[in-house]
Amino acid sequence: MMQEHTKTFKGSSKLILALLLIFSVYGCATNRTFIPGPIVDDARSNLIVSPPVIVSILDNRGNQEDKKEIIDVIKTSLTRIYGNSISWSDPFSVMPENSTVIQIVIKEMSSEFEIRKISVPVILESNQTAIAAAGSYWGGSVAAVTSKQQTLGELQIPQGYWIGTAWIDVKLTDNRIGKNFIIPLVAEATEFNMLGYRSATDAGRKAWIKISPQLINFFDTVLLKLRDGR
Repeated sequence: MMQEHTKTFKGSSKLILALLLIFSVYGCATNRTFIPGPIVDDARSNLIVSPPVIVSILDNRGNQEDKKEIIDVIKTSLTRIYGNSISWSDPFSVMPENSTVIQIVIKEMSSEFEIRKISVPVILESNQTAIAAAGSYWGGSVAAVTSKQQTLGELQIPQGYWIGTAWIDVKLTDNRIGKNFIIPLVAEATEFNMLGYRSATDAGRKAWIKISPQLINFFDTVLLKLRDGR
């Protein structure tokens, strides 16, 4: 008798979990924008570059929900870390002739239910294109970043999971030597739909945590190159 009650309880629990999964997703939207968390890293107080690198952020998503909040998180984090070694500009402003400019283009900050958005071969090809376009002066710096692009793999899409995607393109333009290139920084992460939209947010922020160190690595390599010529 005890075994029968145990089986019934387990069966009921699975049924309730299945119903919660259905109602929390299929009764609502299956796409959720997330606001990334602040970038956790030390301030680069000894990494001083003058004139500063000009930085801008462009939201290039089709759905620009939470645009201001997303940009503010990235901008506040980079300002805290790099201080006066970077200066902020509008993405459509005309840049000075001898300037070095970094533009962060937001491509994706969202979670989809059981749908992936990113093609691994496309990202790898873009990385190779960036290295080729960088030339001899910036080539080593770009290679140092693209070599760490290991956060995007052949993800298998499991049932009942949110797929969080964080994708930014980082464009560097060196007006001194007439060079520009774009490095895609992309990651995905999964989260079981136990908490509905909270799970969607968690999946997205897990993906952002994967690419934010690569963004800092990019800024570090660029600023060190400008300061030390290495």
